[in-house]
Amino acid sequence: MTELELPPHPVDAPVLQAPVDLGGFALDLCCAPSVASYAAPVVERFMRYHEDGQHHDGLRTMVGFSMWQLRQSSPGRMTIQAPSYLSPDPDLTEDTTDDLTTALWVEAMHDDVLRQLDVDGDVVDLSSGVMCTRAALKVVESGGDDELVLTRRAPTSKSSSGWHLSTATKAGLIGRRESDVLAGLLVRGAPAVVALLPLPVGTTARLTTTRVLEVTAGEAPRRTTTGGTPFAAGERVTVEEHVDGLTVRATIAPALVEVARTLLRTAAAGGRERLVPGAALQTDYVTYRLEQAEPDVLDVTSPDFSHPLAYRSGTTVDLTEAVFAHVQQQTLVGRAGVAAEPTHVDDTIGIQRAVVDALADGQRIGVVLDRMALGDADRLDDGTRRSGWFVWANASTELTEDQRAVLNVDAGEVHSYARWLAPYLALPVGTMVQLFDDQLLRAHLVDPDRLDAAVESGPARTMGELLADPHIARPILAGDDVTG
Repeated sequence: MTELELPPHPVDAPVLQAPVDLGGFALDLCCAPSVASYAAPVVERFMRYHEDGQHHDGLRTMVGFSMWQLRQSSPGRMTIQAPSYLSPDPDLTEDTTDDLTTALWVEAMHDDVLRQLDVDGDVVDLSSGVMCTRAALKVVESGGDDELVLTRRAPTSKSSSGWHLSTATKAGLIGRRESDVLAGLLVRGAPAVVALLPLPVGTTARLTTTRVLEVTAGEAPRRTTTGGTPFAAGERVTVEEHVDGLTVRATIAPALVEVARTLLRTAAAGGRERLVPGAALQTDYVTYRLEQAEPDVLDVTSPDFSHPLAYRSGTTVDLTEAVFAHVQQQTLVGRAGVAAEPTHVDDTIGIQRAVVDALADGQRIGVVLDRMALGDADRLDDGTRRSGWFVWANASTELTEDQRAVLNVDAGEVHSYARWLAPYLALPVGTMVQLFDDQLLRAHLVDPDRLDAAVESGPARTMGELLADPHIARPILAGDDVTG
């Protein structure tokens, strides 16, 4: 690979962005406009804390590379802060700044590197250790332009990132002595090193402190079951349907073109008078909508599952993710040999706070996806329909009372956090799915009455033993039944 282009540190001055109104509570952030869009995940995290009544002065949360903090600026108003990476000798836990530019620039570099190399990233934050030789540290501290070598091996401890930084030339014994340096301390002196930190084990790079001369990315462990749309990157095609001088078009991955054609034919069947901006095309899982693209041209759009904040506020003309999730749901229902009970993206899922936090932080977690009959309790107080699905942390996970609390989250928003849950959402009431992260372990169709009776009357049995009882449950899916 030739020299990798990195986004330079923003030169536009930081400005106070439009405050985020959370309903009687305002959230302020200040940064250079060129990196403002990268604040979306951070804002989303603090919005969640606010919704749960958890926000307070000094609240800290890790999102991406950085630790972000709230500062009470006035009654009913708080400001987001980030570590002062550009201070001469920063204390990454105590020295904070209202100017988020540098912290967001790091996120922009990570996003840009992963996009250019087309690989999945690992979670590496400011507290991760980078092993540096004494000679490499001297280059970083002096701001020199000497060539460095950055390599990543498998981490040997929780605090280690596996990264190793050395000089390209041979050095004496003193030069080879190594120190474990917090990744956050390299932002000021070696931004090019920091830019590469999300790359997977096996990566090697030649670089200076500010430029990447050559990089070969390792093989990231990719989710090959339901953990990522296989069409997340790649070619897109546009298909069209013409109705009385009006063009309706859809953009999608080539493998899913026939599904898009069916969607367009369904839309066209209503005649031109029904093809207007904002018109809805309802399916079991997603409501597609028509948007004016140009005179006499309408685009079919779907919810944007790329990020929770995008799902809440935006749409996309790329229908790939929505269509693929629906296709996977239909496929799994067929393999399970059960009748489908669709879940719509607007239906809510009950999800434990511990699971929400783990998904938001990118942590791997064991979960049980369980669909219950709701009866008269099928709607929330605001009229939102409940799906009956609940997501619990694995029973072996020790949780606080707060972590055990169940939040009602739209199915589409859960999808945007963890798309690997979406394929199961058309399975019927009584389904219990056990997963570790995106890996399906097993799924059963359970008779809830018999399960409750067995738990109440019989001797203590593990859930595994209960599910193995053919009078209580029958297996419907195993790991090999799910493919991307």
